[in-house]
Amino acid sequence: MLRTGMSPWRLAVTLALGFSIGLLPIVGIPTLICMGVALLLRLNLPAIQAANLAAWPVQVLALLPMVHLGKWIALRTVGHDLHFFDGGSTAARLLGPLSGFATQLAIGWLVALLPLVLMTTLVARFALRRLPTV
Repeated sequence: MLRTGMSPWRLAVTLALGFSIGLLPIVGIPTLICMGVALLLRLNLPAIQAANLAAWPVQVLALLPMVHLGKWIALRTVGHDLHFFDGGSTAARLLGPLSGFATQLAIGWLVALLPLVLMTTLVARFALRRLPTV
């Protein structure tokens, strides 16, 4: 990609966005978000999707820390765990714990997204500067 005229900075941003978005562990959603971001910002679609797929092993490792971050933020802002299903129905009994888990995961991911993109961009930029462009 560097040989086709893409600047190292733009490629670093593309890879950082794809990797960071790829950490959201909801099947199919990171792919759609990456496609939308690539089209909106006119980034290289194969590069952002490759970074999205490369994030999969880290996604598994980051799952619990993101949930704990989301839970910590919910406890500090709302004052309690987040649950959308509070009724006595069967759906509430089955999905209640899952809804809180998913909500806390989404909050943790959203909070970690910007610092993660910035940090990953700097690391990718440093690594890409070392590569020959010829």
